[in-house]
Amino acid sequence: MGIFVGIDLGTTNSLCCSLIDGDFKFLTFRGGSHLLPSSLLYRDGKMIVGDMARKKSVLYAENYISSSKTFMGDSTKKWKLEGREFSATDVATEILSYIKQEIEKQFNLKSEPDSEFEHNKTISAVVTVPAYFTANQIDETKKAAEKSGFYVKQIIPEPIAAGVAYGFEDKINEKIAVIDIGGGTFDTSILEALGNSYRTLAIEGDNKLGGNEFDEIIMDIFFRHIRKTAGIDLTSLESSKLSKENYLQAKQRLMAEAENKKIQLSSAEKISIDIPNLFEHNNYVFHTEISRDKFEKDISSLIKKIERKIETSLREAFGNNNDDIDKVILVGGTSYIPRIQKCIHEYFNQAPYSDKDLSKLVAMGAAIIADDASTIEIRDKISHSLGIRLLGDKFYPLLNKNDVYPISVSKKFPYNGKNSNNFYLTIYEGEDDFVGNNHYYGRLNLQGIADLKFGKALIQVTFSFNKNRILEVKAKNVASGDEKTQNIKIDKTTTI
Repeated sequence: MGIFVGIDLGTTNSLCCSLIDGDFKFLTFRGGSHLLPSSLLYRDGKMIVGDMARKKSVLYAENYISSSKTFMGDSTKKWKLEGREFSATDVATEILSYIKQEIEKQFNLKSEPDSEFEHNKTISAVVTVPAYFTANQIDETKKAAEKSGFYVKQIIPEPIAAGVAYGFEDKINEKIAVIDIGGGTFDTSILEALGNSYRTLAIEGDNKLGGNEFDEIIMDIFFRHIRKTAGIDLTSLESSKLSKENYLQAKQRLMAEAENKKIQLSSAEKISIDIPNLFEHNNYVFHTEISRDKFEKDISSLIKKIERKIETSLREAFGNNNDDIDKVILVGGTSYIPRIQKCIHEYFNQAPYSDKDLSKLVAMGAAIIADDASTIEIRDKISHSLGIRLLGDKFYPLLNKNDVYPISVSKKFPYNGKNSNNFYLTIYEGEDDFVGNNHYYGRLNLQGIADLKFGKALIQVTFSFNKNRILEVKAKNVASGDEKTQNIKIDKTTTI
């Protein structure tokens, strides 16, 4: 019998949880922690993942990658370490491979299955993603999990997983606002929970707003102090006039302190920072103090962004009526910041539920859904419209934001091209009428489907979105008498 796990593949930390005889069992990593830093260090041809990678990053900053989830699905973002190139999907694959190895050790599974089928079925996983991830980002996440050797049972949004975790013990019948602020992303989802059924009413979010942005606020304080006391500008390598190695090491030490002090400010009114010998050939000792009051003033712009997204999601769900919310749930490590908790309390006029470990809720919910005996029913909404480019660079959506999925939609379009041997259907994701302002998803080469004559062909395009939020596209020529149909795979290697 296989193992069923829920995996929260986070920007800062990742977790893995399973539900065994009604109890949650978290995978334990180095040092006895349930949190695995989502970090990678590649040096001398050796791969190091997790806590050891983060610790060694101060010495080998040029060999280190962190917060790569922020760039998931971005084909232009690459890290080059010792001649080897990594994409965000590659980093996720390494992290998930490490998690799988630990599962095999701690559950005493065979490391070398007898067959490919056994390999794929030994560990079934439900993997979570931010609710506001694009279809391309979700697809890349699934690809990383499969490359790591998991059988991916389902990909689910993090807020739904958190809602499931809260409703697990007592089958609630409520409307829930889930505010999920992780290391690199922010989601707000309005859910309706009816027993074992969870339905998304509205989705909003920001894939570039999370704990990292709060760390950057503290980093700015550090940089201003260093410019004032040492005359060194660390905003870029060029402006610092340091060697590349010294610049990266100094910045990495400061980043580690920024994250650590952000956490301390959740329980302390004032913290001090002391870093000796920050720069090589220099006895400079970095010392400063930060008060919680100062920090809260500096993060006010981020708080306003969070409030605007919440307002949008409530308007979509109820017409901006906060009274329709029965319960507010905070999720993610960044949600421990007191100013965020105060903001949520004031906005909804009720205290958010934070009695459980905010960093573990998502993995717990994923484990519940992954369980072989699970009867959880999820009715989610599409977070971004999906469509094709028409003449004049117009964007025509076939699937619209907030459509409930699984869903399949077909539309017919006249073919207006002159060269039937070079016909492409270009797919985008977003809300703008101009394709250039949306996310490029891929393109389909329709060559070979049929003879596409200028001004005469009619193409039927079908977009299908399955329960794993994976897009499938079909196209056929519906000219008189021609019913030939062909499934076409998304080509993400080709750019435009």
